[in-house]
Amino acid sequence: MFKTAWTFIRTSYHLENAVKSILEKDNKKAIKGLDNSEKLGLPRVKTLTREQTADEYVRLKEVRQNGEELGLPRVKMLAREQTADEYVRLNEDSGQWPLEQGEMVTETNSPRCQEAASSRVHASHDNLVCSLITPKTHVDDGASYTETGQSVRLEEKHYESIAFGNPIYESIYPTKHTEMQSPSLRLHQTQVNASSTNGNTSPCVLAVTSNDQAGCSDNDEPYGEIHVKYHIVRKDSKVVQLITELSTEHVTSAPSVPVRIVLLVDRSGSMLHSLGQSRRHTKITQVKRFAMQLMQSLDKGDEAGIVTFGADADIFYPLTAITEDSRKQMLSKLETLDGGQMCRETNLSAGLRMALKVFNDAIKTPDELLKRKNSILIFSDGEVNAGTTDPDALVHEVRQNIRRMAPSLDDSTNQWVTISVVTTGSAVSEAAYLLSKTCSSEAYYYIDKAVNDPTAELFLPVLLRKSAVTWNVSLLIQTFNGVCFVDKECSSDCKIRLRRTTRGNTPKNVEKAYFLYDFPAGKRRQIGVTADITNMSFANDDTIDGKTVFQIRLKYTGRGGERRYLEKLISQIHIEKSNEQVALGAAVKHDVQLVTNQILRKAADYVRDGDKRASAVLLDGKTDIQKICNRFGEIARSNTVKHNVYGYAASVVQNMEELMKTLEGHLENNGPSWNRIKAVSSAINRESPTVSDTVMQSHILCSLPLISETVSPGFSDPMQKLKDKQRAKDKESEAYLEALLEDMEGTLR
Repeated sequence: MFKTAWTFIRTSYHLENAVKSILEKDNKKAIKGLDNSEKLGLPRVKTLTREQTADEYVRLKEVRQNGEELGLPRVKMLAREQTADEYVRLNEDSGQWPLEQGEMVTETNSPRCQEAASSRVHASHDNLVCSLITPKTHVDDGASYTETGQSVRLEEKHYESIAFGNPIYESIYPTKHTEMQSPSLRLHQTQVNASSTNGNTSPCVLAVTSNDQAGCSDNDEPYGEIHVKYHIVRKDSKVVQLITELSTEHVTSAPSVPVRIVLLVDRSGSMLHSLGQSRRHTKITQVKRFAMQLMQSLDKGDEAGIVTFGADADIFYPLTAITEDSRKQMLSKLETLDGGQMCRETNLSAGLRMALKVFNDAIKTPDELLKRKNSILIFSDGEVNAGTTDPDALVHEVRQNIRRMAPSLDDSTNQWVTISVVTTGSAVSEAAYLLSKTCSSEAYYYIDKAVNDPTAELFLPVLLRKSAVTWNVSLLIQTFNGVCFVDKECSSDCKIRLRRTTRGNTPKNVEKAYFLYDFPAGKRRQIGVTADITNMSFANDDTIDGKTVFQIRLKYTGRGGERRYLEKLISQIHIEKSNEQVALGAAVKHDVQLVTNQILRKAADYVRDGDKRASAVLLDGKTDIQKICNRFGEIARSNTVKHNVYGYAASVVQNMEELMKTLEGHLENNGPSWNRIKAVSSAINRESPTVSDTVMQSHILCSLPLISETVSPGFSDPMQKLKDKQRAKDKESEAYLEALLEDMEGTLR
């Protein structure tokens, strides 16, 4: 069942009378009809005087808050023994519809809900809009609503019925732009204008079509494609941790996202070496096989192109929309990809310039860049030896070229293309890794000779693009009232530097900005910050806004190409009343990720320099992670929480032990060890899947998208192959993980 404090539906009696009153423009009668004073099982609340706003009373954490910024009127007396839905929040002069509060109605939870199943509730999954309609009511397109569950059409937009069990948040006029806040959450969405044939405006409610989130409360807000949840842990009297969790796990079916993909293929001589367990196939041949399968899998309307590079770069096939004819032409052209003369040089910078030119030639306006998911997939052995070879200079050059193609786009959208890197060589390739780290939000992909069926692995970055439900995700976290960030204890991955502050003249360490290129369906990711509250102080202001400690601001592009916004204010009271036991799992995950990132970066540097101390660094990392677990384990009050604390950490430790074995097996050639360390580090810190044999316990650390089906039929088989391979890899080490987990937990006893 969906859990929410908001609902508009009451009993059949109240519903029919309320809707009738609304259509007759009898607001006072509508209030009475919609004000269900029956006991709905809501928590009791403190006394609310006539002079207080809805923002200023303190409720239990399960009950949501409404802000004065919404223009809510002063409210009537709310006695201690009244339920939260018994106060009236209707400004009679302005005609604002009431905002009711109550339980989630189901068909079976109480007798008074039985008749409510006959109500007509319709919603748009894309625009998060629905209308509450009575029988025989008509709207301006002439559609009639007489049957529950009937699909309807409003202003050329298709709507489907919302069944019981879905949360309905707010009643509003359908023609108004609305801000919904809970406690200080603002969701910006323009509503649809739907009028009945008799000239009356039908009521419209803002709805979310999402799956149940257990324990949904103030800190768990579903909206659109991304759910946002935060956790707060007080490390001591002076330091607070805020973990922001972004999730698309409620999206269980991968949508058919239109994509533009340019394959950037290395044609240097080293690509003639074998790849995978079969010696019959060279690297370039494996890429050719993958490219042919990809062209057969892409949906009609997707766009694809191919650029090759060696000493210089050439357009092998321009960016072209997929049709039956173009698909045949591409497949015919791809037959020649592994033929002809190979080059001695690898000029990756020339290849990237040409790939961006392919986009530039095909796309006429900046707005077109944001309507599809744009991607460059690099397949190379990583041995860059021509053109711009310095890794930092190469990344700077690429990012500048990307910005120049769309100078009108802001910081949250001007990196409009994802660059994924798949390396197959045995050399240290810092340029390839840095491109992956800076120009994507996913793992660094490394395929060595031991990989079985490398073609399936090559599909992984494309699968993540095709299953994306949102992209250009910008997260800004700010502090207020004397609170400042502790830099070294904040997530550093995917962090960006804003070209200009959002708050004008502000002190240092009060803003942290993060950018995710895209977010696939069925995934979860967290970003953590730590703040010093030693100097926290507030003005003489008792409102929520006056005691703000953090602000979370999220912007992203939805599946339809529109930009969406979300803001959340976290006040002093939220910190004081936070449930640390619930947050411990997220907190230990954050701390372990920080330590893992530092340890693996140091180990990789030692490997690159030929320093034998890399194994010792990994051993120290295991000890540091054990200390983190012990610290949080002592706080945990239940065995379940303790197991969650240690389970994630044990999986990371297992990977460190596996990397130590890798170091022992490549004493003479440091390239494979370096690449594997970087692949493991990026997968864990970005919680993003990578090549199947790279990470142990990938279902815990970096799972594939948890989706039941893919809308694009051509990608179902590659996705299933990857799931089977990762499942088999994880199962091999289950017994060892259990023993390791028991040993780590035993240190606390």
